[in-house]
Amino acid sequence: MSEVYAEKLQRDKDEKARNRELVTATSNADIIRFLARQNISFRGRCEGDGSANRGNFLEMAHLMAKYNPV
Repeated sequence: MSEVYAEKLQRDKDEKARNRELVTATSNADIIRFLARQNISFRGRCEGDGSANRGNFLEMAHLMAKYNPV
């Protein structure tokens, strides 16, 4: 097996492991289920990057990301 091919296999393996980690982390589906169960709206008035409150979904996604580096 050539060195280039071995490196590609390793990169693919690393990418698959990273993708599995991302999928098993708290997902957007969990946020959607929570908001739906609580009957909370998903978006706010202004969802732009400069907005102080970008809506419940985006704010919760950012909150979850703060505690989960994945």
